[in-house]
Amino acid sequence: MLRNMEMLVVARVLSRPEPPTHERESSFYVSKSWCRAALRWLEVQEEERKEREERLRSAELARAAAAASQCSTPKGGKGKNSKKSPHPGSSGKKKISRKEQRQRDRRLSDAMPPWSNINNDLVCEHGDLKRCSSKSARARRRVMDKQAWKVLKRLYPDSVQLEASVGKGECLLCAAEAETSRKAEIDRKEEEKAERKKPLSCPLVRGFYTRGSKGFPTNRLMPTSAFHTPPTKIVKTEESLRASACAA
Repeated sequence: MLRNMEMLVVARVLSRPEPPTHERESSFYVSKSWCRAALRWLEVQEEERKEREERLRSAELARAAAAASQCSTPKGGKGKNSKKSPHPGSSGKKKISRKEQRQRDRRLSDAMPPWSNINNDLVCEHGDLKRCSSKSARARRRVMDKQAWKVLKRLYPDSVQLEASVGKGECLLCAAEAETSRKAEIDRKEEEKAERKKPLSCPLVRGFYTRGSKGFPTNRLMPTSAFHTPPTKIVKTEESLRASACAA
C-alpha cells in the first residue's frame, strides 16, 4: 500500500512541466529513462490492481449466484428454470486469446521497479554530470524545479543531485580527460605523417618525387629500333642454327 502511494506521488511529480529556461537557476536534472521506468511500473501496478479487483468481484458474484440458486431449488431436485451457476473463480469477461496473453505478459515482464539512484545513468565515474552532446542531453536529461526534486530526493535518498543552473556545467575532470585524449590523437596523427615522410629525406628519392616532368626522363629512353630485329637477320640466324645442327 505504501509502495502504491509512493508511486502515485512520483507520477504526480513527473506530470509537472519543465521550468522555462530563464527560471532554471534552482533546477535539477533527472534521468528521462528513470522517469519512463517509473511511469511504466506504475502502469503495470495499476493494471494488476484492476485485475485483482475484477477477480474478487467475479468471485463474489459467483458465490451470490450459487447461494441464490440453492435457495430457489426445491429439495426434490432441480427446478425447470434453474441455471448452472458459474465457477467461483471464473470471470464474466471474455477470455483473451493466447497471442494477446503472450503480448500482455511480455509487456508486463518488461516493466521493472525504478532504481534507487534516479540519476544513475547521468553520473560519470567522478560523481558529477556526465559529458554528452546537446542532442543526447535533450534525449537523456529532464529538468525539474526545486520543489519536485525535493519530493523525489525524499523518496529516493540515494540519488545524486545534479544542478541544471546556467553556470553549472558538466564534469571538469571528464572535460580535461577528453581534451588530453584529443591532443594525444592529434600528436599520433602527426607522428604517422612524419613517419610516412621519412623516405623523402633521401636526396635521390626527393629529387625523383619533386622533378618537373612526372613521366620517364627522356634522356634515358632508348629508341624503338633497338627492340626490333630486321627480318633478314632473323633468316640468317635460323640458317646458321640449322647448319650448326647438321654439322653436329
